[in-house]
Amino acid sequence: MNPIGEAPPTLVLWLVLTNAVYSLFTLVGAAATMVSVRAALAEKPLSLSKALDPAFTRMGGLLVLGVLFNVMLGVTLVGIIVVLYLVIRFGLAFHVYILGDAHAMAALGRSWQLLRGRMLRFVGVLISATPVIAGVVLAGSLAMGIALAPFVSDDLGRTATISLNAVAFLVFGLLAVPIGAYVSGLTTIFYLDITEEAHA
Repeated sequence: MNPIGEAPPTLVLWLVLTNAVYSLFTLVGAAATMVSVRAALAEKPLSLSKALDPAFTRMGGLLVLGVLFNVMLGVTLVGIIVVLYLVIRFGLAFHVYILGDAHAMAALGRSWQLLRGRMLRFVGVLISATPVIAGVVLAGSLAMGIALAPFVSDDLGRTATISLNAVAFLVFGLLAVPIGAYVSGLTTIFYLDITEEAHA
């Protein structure tokens, strides 16, 4: 039995809309972090509106890249190694698009070029973020488990089950904010470093 199929249509619609809005704000937040980190490293801090401006003015390409990466990440067992390689090799495309002022498709090519011979370093940067991510997720999981424990029972209906799942999704969405900012900041510093190397 598929509980989603038997849930009230309004609830399912709200879940879909929430997921779409969350994905959009994730892209905007990551882009704003990249812009802010670059400005901070140049000792020219920006206001929030100026940090957000590139994400909104370049929204079309940002959405294209976001959909592309979601499609790649949606692949499960078939071709997972190839997909993982592509995700990493195109991993700086958002940075190139937002900070390098390139078109969305050109950003993919530039990311591929920049990471030639630097992929292991980039993977190292991503792995270095793992302890922080694991700690935040573990703490959030424990807090959520304690908070939801009184509401969990074997007699929950499908609507209540889906609602609790939605709450869990929301909590982990909130946890993703500091994690996303941390990873965006870390990868932005890496991007700026290798861009300087490439121009040297």
